[in-house]
Amino acid sequence: MTRTLCKLVIPGYGTYMLVDHEIAIFRYAALGYTNDEIAPLLGITNRTVESWRTHMMSKLQITTRRELVQLAIAAGVFREE
Repeated sequence: MTRTLCKLVIPGYGTYMLVDHEIAIFRYAALGYTNDEIAPLLGITNRTVESWRTHMMSKLQITTRRELVQLAIAAGVFREE
């Protein structure tokens, strides 16, 4: 699996370097998807989602879904394009 490093700039919070699959999990989790719902969307197992999500949250220095949603709002995940 090829991984692409992505820069996530969140105004008021900072700049974070995440791998593309961590960005996908960030968005899905912020939108309220569970690990069980994310896994088939990405074609991976629930355990892999858990692992990647743990790494992503560690990089973002957050521990709760509430913090994840706050970052997602600041990052513009909920803005319509």
